[in-house]
Amino acid sequence: MDPKGVARHLRVGFLEVEMDSVRCFRQIPFQKCRRPGAEVELIHIIFQILGVDFEIIDVQREYGVRNELGSRDENGNWTGMMGLLLDGAIDVSGLSMRIAPEREEFVLFAYPIRYFQTVYITKRPEILETPEFIGATLSLSTWLLFGVLLLLLVLLNLLLRFSAAKKGVTFCGELTKAVWDIISVNLRQSASLPHSPTALFVLNGIYMVACIVLVTCFQSEMYAKLVAPSRYRIPFRNQEELVGALQRREVFMSGYSAHPILCVSPKICEQLTDALRKEPIKVRRVESEVVADIARSGVYQSTMDTAFIPNELSWFSRKRDKIVIRDDLGVAHFASFVFPKRLRRLRDRFNEALMTVLPAVRHITAAHGYRTLKDAYVPSVSTSVLALSLQRHLLQLFAVYALGVAFAIAVFCAELLLGNTFCRLKCPCCRVRPSQMIDRISADREGRTDNSKTNIGPSCSPLL
Repeated sequence: MDPKGVARHLRVGFLEVEMDSVRCFRQIPFQKCRRPGAEVELIHIIFQILGVDFEIIDVQREYGVRNELGSRDENGNWTGMMGLLLDGAIDVSGLSMRIAPEREEFVLFAYPIRYFQTVYITKRPEILETPEFIGATLSLSTWLLFGVLLLLLVLLNLLLRFSAAKKGVTFCGELTKAVWDIISVNLRQSASLPHSPTALFVLNGIYMVACIVLVTCFQSEMYAKLVAPSRYRIPFRNQEELVGALQRREVFMSGYSAHPILCVSPKICEQLTDALRKEPIKVRRVESEVVADIARSGVYQSTMDTAFIPNELSWFSRKRDKIVIRDDLGVAHFASFVFPKRLRRLRDRFNEALMTVLPAVRHITAAHGYRTLKDAYVPSVSTSVLALSLQRHLLQLFAVYALGVAFAIAVFCAELLLGNTFCRLKCPCCRVRPSQMIDRISADREGRTDNSKTNIGPSCSPLL
């Protein structure tokens, strides 16, 4: 210790973290390193001002600490960098930590140097475009509205039929005719409506207008899907939506610790704990495993300097197809370097030196290729036109056509089978041989009405 109570030789702990301390941080201060990391440079500058020698400690290589600044276990003991500080294994944490009351009880923080916001790193969302452009063109509510209108027309037709029907009609029979009348009108066939021509005109007019509106809307929506910008399916935008996505098993959490992530409110904490109980956080040892989880719809919660994520959605890595979701409703905090309480005087002098370089902190963290401003991720892609493809579009049209033809053939076969059976049971005319029918037609034309010659009853007179 020097006369002012500042240690002359310090052990500064570092982890290899992207941009904050990169691969060559181990060379400091014995050898120059072009880009050791933003926070490594800050530590180096401040200790040069103080005239303090320091030694770089790779805590992962020396103590097996991997990507963990510190959390409390079930026994109340601190892990990670916090545990090394309390055990005296290191004198300073060279990586800034979140300033939190539970940590301030055990360690000392320097003046805040960065402001962090809760973020979630996940894979780039898929395009929100369904290949089923025929069935998905109109919304379910539109189809239901058209179905309700069709049902009302059938009921109106049925009501008019019963008002003009004679005795002996059945409900099932009239309902079948009411439905068939609507189909006949749509197919440009004659409809056997027993009511007035005015009612028929109103009925046909309403149905035709509804069909015109539906077809126009269908064509407009289908064209819009082909030329409008495609949207991306953002799985969530804040922690509350994240809980819903976890409960629906759309995503899962991945990280370096099994401890619950920071939550916004007691209600969200309870829901989050329940969701993580069903689908626990997948604890990984190395970054490559977390990256692999993210590629499989995993979510990694972290914090990031707000200076570098001005947008709600930003690119984290275009090469790896990862984006950053900034949770504006999530936990935000200050971060700074950490000292054990036994080195309070060192911390105070560190703050004095820090004040002289504080205006340059942002320039250091954003310079030399370190963590720079993230590009905005726009959740849409503009396209002038989407060409119809054989696999995604034309095959759907052919499938609809084939189903329609199959349905028509099935109805035709059913009509032949059921119609002939019904006719033979109910109608004696169906049992007349063709030669007898021709004789009867000839007799009618000649004015002869002797049914005994043709063995045809009067009820079987052909309709000419």
